[in-house]
Amino acid sequence: MHPEKEGLLESAKLLRIEKEKTKGLIKFEEKQQEIAATNEQKLQRLTSQLRESKHNFSRTTPEELLRRLEEEVSVNSYLVREKLPKEQKIREDEIEMLEMVGNQHNLSRAHLDDLNFKVCTI
Repeated sequence: MHPEKEGLLESAKLLRIEKEKTKGLIKFEEKQQEIAATNEQKLQRLTSQLRESKHNFSRTTPEELLRRLEEEVSVNSYLVREKLPKEQKIREDEIEMLEMVGNQHNLSRAHLDDLNFKVCTI
């Protein structure tokens, strides 16, 4: 092989490696720019939220905070005592019906209509 040809092949190989490195660096830079833009948006959003919170807090009296807490406790109490148990009972009834249907092998049309009626009444 000619020494000139070997030199050219080596140069081409080095050029290809450098181009790959350049592409990698360009992708890395683009990714860093995307991250920086995302972080800038987050910073702006959080700064705005902080400003709003400070503004709201400066206008809030201890009585207002206490009223809000009492309201929150009232809502949570309703959820725990009334709404969630009702929803749980409904789900348990649905599961029971589905298990009953799943355990049946041959269902007649009348039986299916009866089950459908029961499901609709729940």
